[in-house]
Amino acid sequence: MARGEPEAVLKGPHNIEAEQALLGCLMLNNDSLEHMNRLEPWHFFDPVHGRIFERARKMIMDPDMGHCSPVTMKPYMADDKGFHELGGTEYLIRLAEATIAIFVVKHYVSAIIDLAERRSLMDIADAITAGAMSSDEFETAAEVRAVAENSLAVLSAESPQGPPFTSIGTALAESMEQVNRRYQSDEPVLSTGIRELDELIGGLRDGNAYFIGGRPGMGKTGVALKLCKSVARAGTDEVMGRGVFFDSKEMPRTQLANRFLSMKMAESGQGVPYNKFESIDLTEDQFREALEHARTLEHLPLLISDDSSGTLAGLRSSIAAAQKQFERSGCKLSLVVVDYLQLIRVPGVNDRMTEVSEAARSMKSIAKQFDCPVVALTQLSRKVEEREDKRPMLSDLRQSGEIEEAGDVVIMLFRDAYYIAKALGAPGSDSYSENIARLDKAKHSLELIVSKNRHGPEGVARTNIDVKMNRIWDDTSKVSQADQEGFDI
Repeated sequence: MARGEPEAVLKGPHNIEAEQALLGCLMLNNDSLEHMNRLEPWHFFDPVHGRIFERARKMIMDPDMGHCSPVTMKPYMADDKGFHELGGTEYLIRLAEATIAIFVVKHYVSAIIDLAERRSLMDIADAITAGAMSSDEFETAAEVRAVAENSLAVLSAESPQGPPFTSIGTALAESMEQVNRRYQSDEPVLSTGIRELDELIGGLRDGNAYFIGGRPGMGKTGVALKLCKSVARAGTDEVMGRGVFFDSKEMPRTQLANRFLSMKMAESGQGVPYNKFESIDLTEDQFREALEHARTLEHLPLLISDDSSGTLAGLRSSIAAAQKQFERSGCKLSLVVVDYLQLIRVPGVNDRMTEVSEAARSMKSIAKQFDCPVVALTQLSRKVEEREDKRPMLSDLRQSGEIEEAGDVVIMLFRDAYYIAKALGAPGSDSYSENIARLDKAKHSLELIVSKNRHGPEGVARTNIDVKMNRIWDDTSKVSQADQEGFDI
């Protein structure tokens, strides 16, 4: 293509003729824009083509204009230097002459997008090579890898997977199919395993982001493990399994496994506090029982990552790998749990609030990308401790109001027993006796305060928790033998 001085040094795979044909078709048949909804200006190799496309799209979508042709396009490009270098008005005529039939437009669009992504991959590869060669900008290979993962994740997020919209008829058909599938299933929704919480939020929904907040000692990990146990199910020849991916940034996988085992044993009436596994304070009988229960959990489709230095891009990559592993074993990725949100790192972002905000928004996009619920645990501000009523509120979400905006459901945890135990008073005093009575009544009580619910009412779900065992149950009559031995608040 003849031109004067190029406005930039252009490189990489491209197809100028395909770009010209698309622009010609768009200006002669404005209805062809319907088949170009995946296309963006940056997909064009020639920047002038990108600007012509952007202007044409605005003109066609403008309710006052609603039309674009070579004639109407001319005045809008009058001040574009690159446009005149290509030939100005004569170039618009050449584009019109290069037009194609509307039924092949989608194939040209796919080709142009593919070439654009290839060029982006080349740019990323160049940046990785430069970073790996230089120790001035990056001190370790891990830092280079983190930037590379983030760049690839951004490219993947920007990659058009199809039209960004659908008709109301298609959406209703999908909704009715989903309702029918749930109606015919023995398990119509993914249960949280907590009856009152299911009644409030309707179980766990694919594509939704759930944030569970609480101060230390409120039982966040216990609730997360309860969700994992409720959802995870091994597959059979007749039934597809449900896989759970747990991203544990706060504790090593062995500690998480100990808590899960302690919970499982407590549910069978053989309570062994999880800290006994970590301190190796087990009787011979308890060790044998633990081995038996561990064997029953071996084939549960629950994958754990304990990479505490993980980035958002690394998290997406790990989830994708887990999804493939589940598929090979006849399971669907059915739940992702992240513990916890504030430990996710975003390379290139130095402001902590911005980093947490980006992580919160990404929980929703990950839920949609992998078509499963994502549950992210989150810290709460210390301001909770300063109030007389310690029940948390949305304003207590630490470092980011974006958590509230991004979440489909936001749940706050509250255990009154934790605060009663901290204010018992002196033994023998009237307040001490009164607080002991209150503690005995509240020691297993757990409130799940649904502060935001996009699918229904807000409210409080009540259940019971044994913090020593990470066990949560609804039936107040079932208390394990270890529960009777004393308080562990």
